[in-house]
Amino acid sequence: MIFKRLTHGLALALLLTPVAAPAADQAAGAKPATTQDDEFSEANQLLFLQDHLTQIAYPARYVYARVKSGSADDFDDRITMTTHNLPDSDAKHVAFSQTQTEPGQQIDDVENARGNPLIMVFLQSDVLELAEATGGHWRYFQKQMKLALENTAQVEPVTVTFQGKPVDGRRISVKPYADDPQRRQALGRYVGKTYEFILSDQVPGNIVELRTSVPAEGNAGEPQIERLTLQSIEEIDIQG
Repeated sequence: MIFKRLTHGLALALLLTPVAAPAADQAAGAKPATTQDDEFSEANQLLFLQDHLTQIAYPARYVYARVKSGSADDFDDRITMTTHNLPDSDAKHVAFSQTQTEPGQQIDDVENARGNPLIMVFLQSDVLELAEATGGHWRYFQKQMKLALENTAQVEPVTVTFQGKPVDGRRISVKPYADDPQRRQALGRYVGKTYEFILSDQVPGNIVELRTSVPAEGNAGEPQIERLTLQSIEEIDIQG
């Protein structure tokens, strides 16, 4: 199983653009703590408004492990993200490849990237898979995720290990579908799906791990876990 190609008008910019909290929610105190620029939540700022890639001056190859367990379509994949410098800019041209690949399902290149585009690719693939699994529309899942990241996401400091050394990071946790009782029956066990984003500005590309968990279906089942974890980064030459 690989990342699905973005289809049905699901443009890259849609999930990249965060949604500010409705005024009523802000008045009710529903919005979580923010940084000094409180137009968007801290979760959205960390995920989408940071220059994750510009801290590395050289062209680089990032390798991420993407593993899924507890489902009928388990997989163990590797995603390679290659960044090339752009002339007179610290933004990057980003290209992707996967160890498991099928025609028409490659990830498109991203131009002028500053944030790590793998975050939005991961989320958009998840949106499409949820729509397919439940018979729902991808726009519903996209909207719920955007609102949850703005209004209910929890952010906490964590210490993680990268290349054998402890580094400081942030864990963003969110359950986008748990507070929609009208769709509880239609979503089934996916109503309890949780997401964790572990980021660190001491790690190239900032992504330490992206993780989703779907509760087990029945007493005999097991949770469905998907993890995307940075494995390595290396400098490459301009032809690399």
